[in-house]
Amino acid sequence: MSKTAVALHREKKDCPHPQSHSPITQETCHGHHDHPHHQHQDHHHHHHHTHAHRPQQQRALWICLVLTLAMMVIEFVAGWMSGSLMLAGDALHMLSHVAALGISLMAFKLANRQCGDHLPYGLYRLEVLAALLNGLGLAAFSLWIVYEGIERLLNPVSISGHELMLVATLGLIVNVVTAVILFRAGMEDLNTKGAWLHMLADGISSVVVVLGALVIVFTGWRAIDPLLSILVALVVGKWSWNLLRDAVMILLERKPDHINLTELETHLLRAFPEIRDIHDLHVWEITSHYFCLSAHIVLDDMKLSDTQRVRAAVAEDLRKHFGIGHAVLQFEC
Repeated sequence: MSKTAVALHREKKDCPHPQSHSPITQETCHGHHDHPHHQHQDHHHHHHHTHAHRPQQQRALWICLVLTLAMMVIEFVAGWMSGSLMLAGDALHMLSHVAALGISLMAFKLANRQCGDHLPYGLYRLEVLAALLNGLGLAAFSLWIVYEGIERLLNPVSISGHELMLVATLGLIVNVVTAVILFRAGMEDLNTKGAWLHMLADGISSVVVVLGALVIVFTGWRAIDPLLSILVALVVGKWSWNLLRDAVMILLERKPDHINLTELETHLLRAFPEIRDIHDLHVWEITSHYFCLSAHIVLDDMKLSDTQRVRAAVAEDLRKHFGIGHAVLQFEC
């Protein structure tokens, strides 16, 4: 049989138990059990949904991208017309946020593309890779700020407090707006969280710069600028570490934190009397809210046709109570 024929054969077969090939939300997780048969018609081994993937987050990212890009252009033009190096420099800094938002948005777009047998879980891992890239960007930004801060403490430079305050205030307005938009869109995935941390980090940086500018204007103490910058860099560095850790753990297919394997096994043994034992139990995460499970389940002696009922019930129970949308179950006697 040719590869094309095999693919067509697979596409025609319906799976007897509910499965998911995309991230599921908490609403889907807790509400699905009221309509158990709706999921059956959605399952094929390489079927992928054609509806927009995380539409609310994509819409928020688009808005933030446009606002940040507009602010970057305004700062660049103003810096060129006024001859202010600080404004032009901040415009280049805004470019890094445009890149971070663009990476996050591109990951969402590509994650929704249809894939064949060569990518059975689709491109959802691109979300995690985007979060990893944004985390590396945050870490690099923190290291650069620390380096520049130490350099300026050793070799102080002249700073215009009024110009500094103008730049920081303009940037603060945009960063607060974009951070709020992303936060309201939801922090349920690492990709959006990575973009939000970029905006939040720059927002806090702008607040600190405004405070530093006030100190410079009223006291002339220029060392406050690098000292506060280093403090912000240390905080952002901690955020970047957490983001990188979460992304790497997903890529290493570590067990999701909210799932206890012992509790899961105990729950199934109590919920299904026909199950005698469970072993080789594995749970991993493809991307945020896309959990998979594989297990060997020892059943009482029964007809093969009866195991399909157990399989569907177990898969539905895993979705309802643990948010696991894709379960591969091997039955034994």
